Amino acid sequence: PPLSPRKDHEKAEFEVHEVYAVDVLVSSGEGKAKDAGQRTTIYKRDPSKQYGLKMKTSRAFFSEVE
Repeated sequence: PPLSPRKDHEKAEFEVHEVYAVDVLVSSGEGKAKDAGQRTTIYKRDPSKQYGLKMKTSRAFFSEVE
């Protein structure tokens, strides 16, 4: 898609303990959304563990989110 729809959204701030549900629909190209049959994956960080991330971008993202 063109870049304009990507730039037209407002920046969102996430607070601690907020929960969001995101529904993603994929078009077949005919404009008809259909279920792909894939299950949602939920990730939860274990605060008692220390993560050794290899990529610089991964470490930067993790420190910003934390």
